[in-house]
Amino acid sequence: MEDPEAEPFVAVELLAEQRGRGMTAEATALLRRLEGAGGRGYVPSYEIAKVYDALGRREETFQWLERAMDQRSHSLVFLAVDPQLAHLRGDPRFVRLRKRVGLEERVGEHAAVGGRSG
Repeated sequence: MEDPEAEPFVAVELLAEQRGRGMTAEATALLRRLEGAGGRGYVPSYEIAKVYDALGRREETFQWLERAMDQRSHSLVFLAVDPQLAHLRGDPRFVRLRKRVGLEERVGEHAAVGGRSG
């Protein structure tokens, strides 16, 4: 890919592949380029948060999840069931964010939206 910033969604997938192959330096460099992409395309904050999480950078993960919340990202509907973020579910920041999104965890269920039974 010549210009990852031109296709941010593709770049996020490339980041996932790089981190999966242990290419942390490359993933971090591409991540920085995406963050600097500014107005050259939509960069999905929720996906950027997952990349930071995969790199073991929890503070940045929550900063980007908060940004996704501020942007009202539609991806946040997956917050309570996203397997890539499952290990964060016990973190108080995650619990607060999940509640702000309107996702409620129920006993015996993964999650329900807005506390409604289905």
